[in-house]
Amino acid sequence: QHLPIDTSSINAFKIFFTAKDDQGYDIIKEDDRLAIWNIFESLVKICIKYIHRVRGVKLVSTPKGLRPAYIKKAYPKIKVRELAKIWNIDLPMPGSQ
Repeated sequence: QHLPIDTSSINAFKIFFTAKDDQGYDIIKEDDRLAIWNIFESLVKICIKYIHRVRGVKLVSTPKGLRPAYIKKAYPKIKVRELAKIWNIDLPMPGSQ
């Protein structure tokens, strides 16, 4: 819902995670599913931080004072700030330590 990916990719991942063998046992064990999900979460966070860095941030003057703005329009479909909130990611901004 929040990432611009084809729903068929999501469905394939869901089928992969819930697949059972001929005896009805999970092909991917719960511990492995959790490990894969943790890796996936890490990759998503890395990608969000990467896009933020590639876009570059500078402070621009507005009627409400200085505000951060992106310099480049790389990956325009990705809503970095929205995703950073959803995934609880701190993005470095100019002027912050």
